[in-house]
Amino acid sequence: MVRYWGAFTKDANPATRKQAAWPPYRSAKLMSLLPGDRNKAVGS
Repeated sequence: MVRYWGAFTKDANPATRKQAAWPPYRSAKLMSLLPGDRNKAVGS
């Protein structure tokens, strides 16, 4: 989560390398933040 927030404050975009892609707001998907870099976008 810290990497996503860091990228967001730097570029206004939470995208980071080696992390699951953050889904667009209007995609009807949510981000599931799991321990151990197992983050993934899931359907709502």
